Amino acid sequence: MAGYIILWVALLICSTRADNKKLVWFFIILLSLVAGLRGVDVGTDTKTYADIYGWIAEGQAKYIEPGWWLLNRLVSWTGGGFQLLLWLVALLTLVPVGWVIQRDSPNPMLSLFFYFSLFIFLNSLNLARQIMAISYVLVGYSMYARGRRWWFVVWTLVASTFHASALIVLPIFFVDWIKLRPGVVAILAVLSLVAGTVAIGPLMSVAAGDYASYLENSPFGYRKTSLTSALALSLMLNVLMAVIYATSRRELRNNFWIKVFVAGIIVNNLTFRLLLGSRVIIFFNVAQIIFFVLYIINDRFK
Repeated sequence: MAGYIILWVALLICSTRADNKKLVWFFIILLSLVAGLRGVDVGTDTKTYADIYGWIAEGQAKYIEPGWWLLNRLVSWTGGGFQLLLWLVALLTLVPVGWVIQRDSPNPMLSLFFYFSLFIFLNSLNLARQIMAISYVLVGYSMYARGRRWWFVVWTLVASTFHASALIVLPIFFVDWIKLRPGVVAILAVLSLVAGTVAIGPLMSVAAGDYASYLENSPFGYRKTSLTSALALSLMLNVLMAVIYATSRRELRNNFWIKVFVAGIIVNNLTFRLLLGSRVIIFFNVAQIIFFVLYIINDRFK
């Protein structure tokens, strides 16, 4: 915990630097070492990844996404061990993040601070495959934001080779068709909360396919307790969305990044009853590391 706090404070202090590109890559390498040198007992799924690595090395692996299989196979073929795999995964997760925040964030170090503060990095220690996939979804978002919509599809497909759940972001392809207005945002929020309360099962089956079965039928499944607190949190996030939208400059209100931010709140509304709903939401919430910085530099209050 002390190490985590030290890193958080260091990132916060460094985020105040205007010219911080070199610092970004220093922290990218540092974080990759933190993740790559962790023990097999650090992270809920790390032991499982070690087992999968052993199965792939022995040619006995059952179905696994092809990108993850190929990466494991290459490491074992070169004689590297599981520790090398962990470090490569960390690098292949963090480097795309560094690349995107250099391209799209007015303050890359502040974006990296949000990446750390929103627990995306921490989740990479537990859900390495999924967070790796999210990094390539983020690259796709960056492409889309620059008008290269089909490259968004390409990078989403690349992400799905590490974790098939990445495909859930493909509807973002049509986000340009939606013009955000206060009424539209309010209607989307209300309808998604109602749907998440009464119709989450059928909606998830359509949107997430086989992954929905995992989310619904895992040992976690639907919330049996703390449902009220989960709903209260969703309501607070909707209020936050409304405040941010209302206080954003007009040119930001239909920016691509705010649309993904709103999509994340909508998906949260739809999945708040699922204990593992955050595994879906994080594919959209990763856009916050760009959007929050764009919002903060908003000079409406200056």
